[in-house]
Amino acid sequence: MIYVMYQELHSQVFLFNRFMGELLAAAAPLVFDDIGIRVAVVHDLVHLAGARVPEHEHPVYELAWIRSGAMTYVIDEVRMENTGENFRMVLIPPSTLHYRFSMEEVSVIRSAELQFSPHSSQAAQLLAALPERIRECGFALSPSPGVRARLAGLDDCVASGGRIDRKIAEFLLYGSILELLRGFLAGPDRAPEASRPAPASRPELIKYIRMLVEDRINGTVDQQDFIRLSGVGERQFNRIFQAETGMTLNAYIISRRLANAEQMLRAGAMVGEVAKTLGFSSPSYFIAFFRKHRGMTPRKFQEMSEN
Repeated sequence: MIYVMYQELHSQVFLFNRFMGELLAAAAPLVFDDIGIRVAVVHDLVHLAGARVPEHEHPVYELAWIRSGAMTYVIDEVRMENTGENFRMVLIPPSTLHYRFSMEEVSVIRSAELQFSPHSSQAAQLLAALPERIRECGFALSPSPGVRARLAGLDDCVASGGRIDRKIAEFLLYGSILELLRGFLAGPDRAPEASRPAPASRPELIKYIRMLVEDRINGTVDQQDFIRLSGVGERQFNRIFQAETGMTLNAYIISRRLANAEQMLRAGAMVGEVAKTLGFSSPSYFIAFFRKHRGMTPRKFQEMSEN
């Protein structure tokens, strides 16, 4: 994992990956049950051995999760250890005193500053009760496998150096925030419900998957990766995708690869060049793929396109 340091916050505490914050800076607020959610800042904080961030507070909510190492949080006198084995997402209400320190030689956390706004009187009541609900939950919840998958997808966004569309990063981060918000609002008495995935709406899900397919179309395309990142079960995913697009995910991936191949062939690209660009292991494999789905070789397709 490579970081580019751009600011030392405290002794042995450094701020990294400013790209993530810039990626989401223009994100429109997500409105869920009349609650507006805006991500103000996202960055990574690397803590070296013995590093301790002094006690402080924020005017907004802070959401944080550990990426490597182990951290101890002390929030409003509540002590909590957060490790890879005991992985939890921490949500700290505004004006709440807290500090943290590293339990290992190097620990990395990702932190996001969140702003919530009510769009109805009922939403205002929920937000008024949220700080107390968070305290009742011990300021943290264990994320579901769906949220963990979305967080891993955010790492891909950072590693891509800007190649992945900002909307994908929005979907991943807002989807995680949405599930955590539901969990905290449910309160500690309904903790099992808080661990269930919170699927996105159908249009959001399909738009997101289409963006992922386009982003990865020229490499290895693993359908299970898309299902995992969506945060819903495989059967539900397949049912939603087919209802919205009229085809299975596999058929959609094939159609997009064929469309890209045809576009390159019409432009005069050599068969070997098309195969390499679209991620096929060899020109012969690409030729077999094209003949199977188009009933002719790529070269024959080019000849017909020229006439």
